[in-house]
Amino acid sequence: PVLNHLVNKLGPNDTKIGVLYLDAHLDMRDSYFDTKWSHACSARRITEIVGAENVISVGVRSWSREEAEFLENELNDEGFRFYPNTDVFDLEPSTVGESSVEHLINNGCQKIYVTIDMDVFDPSIAPGVGNPEPEGLTYSDVLDILEPAIPYLCGVDLVEVNPLYDHGITALMGARLIRQIIGMHYDIVIR
Repeated sequence: PVLNHLVNKLGPNDTKIGVLYLDAHLDMRDSYFDTKWSHACSARRITEIVGAENVISVGVRSWSREEAEFLENELNDEGFRFYPNTDVFDLEPSTVGESSVEHLINNGCQKIYVTIDMDVFDPSIAPGVGNPEPEGLTYSDVLDILEPAIPYLCGVDLVEVNPLYDHGITALMGARLIRQIIGMHYDIVIR
């Protein structure tokens, strides 16, 4: 809803928006438990709003057979990009961030919307999520990925802090990350 509002507010002819999507899961199912608006479908809905070529997923390390088939049969032809966690580790987080921003800008995106699912982090540092996945990113990895996008930032959201599985550490890290992103955007905080 937030992204859809931004696209409508800025106007499709005024500003082209790219999306940097940090998540452990691909979230490209068409529906999940009989709804197209499930958390497992959010990236797919985003590609329908801004176009698959304007979405980059980072940190992915889990997807379903349906998502793999959709990626192989439909999304690859549309220019969708994703960097699984292993690419982040092999290429260096800052390289992934720079490459992602360069791709979006070269595609004509003037602004970048960032969405962060807290399960992109390794569960050893962010245990309070609904669907933890091993071999996640670190706090520094995420900041290195996001730093090149900061000058183009038009919005950010952070989801999936689950208090049932958290003792405050995941919520604290999420709050600090949002504060850090805002500070970097307004040149208040230096990394």
